[in-house]
Parts: sequence; structure tokens; C-alpha cells
Amino acid sequence: MIFINPKTDFAFKNIFGSEQSKDILIGFLNDRFGIDGFANR
Repeated sequence: MIFINPKTDFAFKNIFGSEQSKDILIGFLNDRFGIDGFANR
């Protein structure tokens, strides 16, 4: 099985760049910046 490196710009956009993955991106960023809870949109 081949995995892509999420540290590259192409892979990051591929993983988090769609409307369907918006909640995943928000959760990831909240975790990285130490924000509790889910941001209101």
C-alpha cells in the first residue's frame, strides 16, 4: 500500500481541500493550535 506524505502542499490540499473534509480540517487546525471545542461557522 502506498501512502502520501501529508506534509507536502499537494497532499495536504488533496486530503483537506474539499468541502466534504471541512470538519476534519477544522478539527485538525483546532488540535494543532490548542483550541478546545468546535469553531462556529
